[in-house]
Amino acid sequence: MMTNGKVDKRKAVATEGLRVLVTGATGFVGSAIAEHCRQAGMVVKTMGRKAPGEDSPDGYVQADITKPESLAAVMSDVDCVVHSAGLAHQFNKTDDELFVRNNIEGTANVAQAAANAGVKHFVLISSITVYGARDSGMCDESAPCEPKTFYAESKLRAEERAREIIGSTGACLTILRLSVVYGEGDGGNILRLMRTVDRRRFVWIGRGENRKTIVHRDDVARACVTVLGRECQGTSVYNLCGYAPQMRELVEIMSRALGRKPPRWHIPRGLALTLSKTATVLTGRHAKFVTLHEVIKKWLINDLFDGQKFRRDYGFEPQVSLEEGLHREVEWYRSRVR
Repeated sequence: MMTNGKVDKRKAVATEGLRVLVTGATGFVGSAIAEHCRQAGMVVKTMGRKAPGEDSPDGYVQADITKPESLAAVMSDVDCVVHSAGLAHQFNKTDDELFVRNNIEGTANVAQAAANAGVKHFVLISSITVYGARDSGMCDESAPCEPKTFYAESKLRAEERAREIIGSTGACLTILRLSVVYGEGDGGNILRLMRTVDRRRFVWIGRGENRKTIVHRDDVARACVTVLGRECQGTSVYNLCGYAPQMRELVEIMSRALGRKPPRWHIPRGLALTLSKTATVLTGRHAKFVTLHEVIKKWLINDLFDGQKFRRDYGFEPQVSLEEGLHREVEWYRSRVR
């Protein structure tokens, strides 16, 4: 098979009638995955903690990833599992135990239920945060994992549990480490930036020359469909990336879509870091100023991740341009979020 002039290394398999369970299918990423799987002709089963209702997606079943006894029945008549359920976007203080229960133990529970049911292919949605903060060069799958937050640590440990459980069965395991995901339904950093620009509270720190790797949720969903539509063997790990724009480009496109003008003046990088660090020291490392200093450092670094391995192995290219993706998220934001 040829895609964009490249030869896919993995032989295509029929997706029509493939029976897929998508966990977290009512969430931001999971809902897009489930919809794209349906469009590809797969028989999609979805699950969540709430009882089925009128607004539940087709094939919805009630189950809880933190309660393994609820998962066995959900796995019946399933060929593949895409596990996207988990805890993320916790901007306020969160009990680390919640990350353990949902991301680590929850993944282990789903993986064990899939293994017991003889599922052939387990796709785990993970995160590039497992690599830790990096500010130079492209980070590919060979880079060491050095998570800096408990969320990132929980995603890495979830990967390890999936490897242990699925790897012992001979079934396939594909781990997709997502870069920052944006799009309609976003609840993360791109949405927070959008709100700040829209409310005219945006102030440049630095000149916006650093780059951030992002991917649209529809491209994540297409990647999952592509993975399920190819033969697999053993365990594979991939970075899933879209584009790596300069922050200035991203903010300017977002501002145009919002009908706003971002400030042209800026606080120099060195000054912002010095002032926030000084405030941290003078206040005895008050949590508010520690957080501010860390946020500024995170804003200024380059987050560059290499997704060429996935593109090479699957002949995959992102289809949602940065401009289209941001305009679509702005339209969604304007209609639903204030």
